[in-house]
Formats: sequence, structure tokens, C-alpha cells
Amino acid sequence: MIPTQIKSWNGAVAAIGRIWAADSLRGRLARGTTWSFLGAVISQGLTLVSSIVTARLLGSTGFGEYGMINSTVGMFGTFAGFGLGLTTTKFVAELRTSDPERAGRIIELTSIVAALSGGLISLGLFLFAPLLATHTLAAPQLVSELRMSSLLLFFNALIGVQTGTLAGFEAFRTIAKLSLAKGLLSFPLMIAGVLTWRLPGAVLGLVAASFIGWLINNLILRKKSRDAGIRATYVGVWREGRVLWSFAFPAFLANASVGPVTWMVNALLINRPRGYSEMGVFNAAYQWRTAMIFLPTLIGQVVMPMLSSLQGEKGRQSARKILLGATLLNALFVLPALLPILFLSNRIMAFYGPGFASRGMVLLVTALTAGLYAIETPVGDIIAASGRMWLAALINLGWACVFVGSAWFFLRIGWGADGLAAAYLIAYSVHATWTFWLARRIVVDGYTRRIPL
Repeated sequence: MIPTQIKSWNGAVAAIGRIWAADSLRGRLARGTTWSFLGAVISQGLTLVSSIVTARLLGSTGFGEYGMINSTVGMFGTFAGFGLGLTTTKFVAELRTSDPERAGRIIELTSIVAALSGGLISLGLFLFAPLLATHTLAAPQLVSELRMSSLLLFFNALIGVQTGTLAGFEAFRTIAKLSLAKGLLSFPLMIAGVLTWRLPGAVLGLVAASFIGWLINNLILRKKSRDAGIRATYVGVWREGRVLWSFAFPAFLANASVGPVTWMVNALLINRPRGYSEMGVFNAAYQWRTAMIFLPTLIGQVVMPMLSSLQGEKGRQSARKILLGATLLNALFVLPALLPILFLSNRIMAFYGPGFASRGMVLLVTALTAGLYAIETPVGDIIAASGRMWLAALINLGWACVFVGSAWFFLRIGWGADGLAAAYLIAYSVHATWTFWLARRIVVDGYTRRIPL
């Protein structure tokens, strides 16, 4: 009996090894997903722990201020990033073998534009921080922290292009290591900063980790480019300007329907009675949403370059398989993660401090939204890989309208953090209805105009 079991086990290990080593869709997806998973678990675990410690040290109001600073960086980051990370992923994946010279020009073009847009938007945040803090955030005491965060905004814009390029190379093992390094850097820097300077220290910790991450990314990206035979060059770089209009700009519009709209709704919340305290509660729940969708987001980084490299009818058939496989992987990861939250939401929130202990419903609704978002994410990847970014922008605009309308109604009747969580759930439910209909057209009816452009 035992020899039979050993033989079966060895056969299973051998089969897994063949899948892992194969230069096929299954092998590429398995390797990319595994490395993404390892990096995500450790990095997001450290992020959750640091957020709990930060919340306990700052309290619900201070943690709400910290959350609003992050939301502000994210909102301005939409403009600074200009959809360039997704652009480099798509075109590097598509061209790294067939036209490495053009791939090099696109890498250089997106890097230049990211530095320009990131620098201008960061400068704007620094200069207008007093006006923003006083008249929009109703917190004039946050001027210094907002100015510090302008550096975080700049480095994040550059990192977005670097990570997008690495994803285009399908360097998922490298991305996982970088994600792990970022988590290991951010954790001690954040905790030391909060213990020393409280909220300003937390922001400085994020800035320091982002700067070090940018330096490391830069060194690794140069090596990956050389290994792939791609030389980033300034010569003829503006000949690729069409890429900015046909893909980067609609990608930016698609993101602009999410980041700035989210920030605007957060601003509505903090201007309500006990607004920053409610923002602190929502920010605690949102940390778990970020952790839940982190792996599906990384799977998207795996799926996007694979889809972009596919051509012709055979490519369309493979795209359907990848879409179904990625959706199943996301479901297998997110749905089990929902179970402890369903039963322990109040206890989980209690870890953040006394002011959070009775707000488990906010976490529960936020987690349900994260599950819905994760399962529908691969549809967005196939839309982007096919170059249909104007369609993506239109879909996200519909999401924004539903989200703002729902949030305005719930905040007006005094629901606070609960209303914000409910608005997210309603908006993503409507969004999922549309995207799942698109998925059916893609998978069943073969609705793909081109993969890729």
C-alpha cells in the first residue's frame, strides 16, 4: 500500500514539475501566479500588521487622517501615472520579441512622460497643500503631511512604469521579490516613524520605502532590459507618441473614473460630523479589501502580458482559456478569505482599538465588495489587452456615476462609514452585471475584435 502511495505521490510531483517547466499558457500562468502569491502573502501580511499598529497608536481620528492622506496621494497619482504602467505592460509584452527596438522606445517614452507628469503633479500638491488641507479636507493641520506626501506621489509614478515594464517582460519572480522587499522595508520604517513622530513619521516612512524601492527597481530593470536584448533609447522616441493617445490616454480616463471619484467621496465623508473618525473606521476595513484583492491584482499583471502576446484565431481561443482560469484562481483565493470575516468581523475590527470594535458591518460589506471585484477583474484585463481602453473608460464612468449617487444618498441620511461601504457594494454590483455580460460575449460568443491592437 505504501509503495503505491509513494508512486502516486511521485507521479503527482512529476506532473506538477512538467506543468511548471512547460513553455505553455498553463506553465506561464502557474509560474507567474505562484511567485505573485508568495510575494503578496508576505507583503500584505506585513502591511496589515503595520496598519493595525498604526491605528492603535494614532486612534480612529488620526488613522482617518492617515487614510485621507493616502487617498489624496492615490487621487493625484491617477493624473501623475497617466495610465503609463498599463501601457508599458501591454506593448512590452507584445513587442519584446517581435520588435525589441520599438519596445525600447516605448519604455523610454513612458519613463520620460512619467517623470514629467509625476513631477508636475507632485509640485502642484506641494504648492496647493495649504488650500487643499484647509478648504477641502477641513484639516489645516495636515499641510506638512500633504507636502511630505508629494515625494511619495512622485516616486510612485516612476515605480508604476517600472513595475509595468517588468510585467511586460513576464518577470513575475522579480516582481514578487520586489513586493516582498517593499513590505519588509515599509514595516519597520512605518512603525519607527509612528513611534517617533506619529502621523508625520508614518508619511515619512512611506516616502523612504518608496524611494528605496524606486532605486532597486531601476537597477533590476536595466538588467532585465539587457537580458531581453532591449536597449531603451531617446532616438526616435516621440515617433511612438500615438501610443499615448490610443492607449495611455483612455487608460488614464478609465483610472480617473475611479481614483479621483473615490477621493471626492472620501472628502464628502470627512466633512460630515465625526468625519475623520468615520474615515478611520472605513480605512481600517479598506486595509482588508486591499489585502484581499492584492493577489487578484497581481494575477492581472500575469494575465495582461500573456493576453497581449496572443495573435490570431488561436490567440482568441487561448484568451478564453486564460480568462476562465484567472477568474477561477481569483475565486479560489478570495472566497475562502471571506469566511473568517463573515464570522469574526467585529473581533477583527477590535484589533484596531476600542473605537473600531463595534464596526464589523463596515468590514463585512467591504470584504463582500472585494470578493465581487476580484472575480470580475480578469474581464478588465482582456478588454485592456485587446486595446479597447475607450470601452473600459466608459464602463468605469458608469461605475463612478452609481458610486457617487449611492454615497451621496447614504451620507446624507447619516450612515457614515457604513454608507460608504454600502455605496461601494452597490456600484460594483452594477459594474459586475455589465462586465459579466461582456465575459459571456467573449467566452461563449467569441466577442473579441482584436487581441491585441
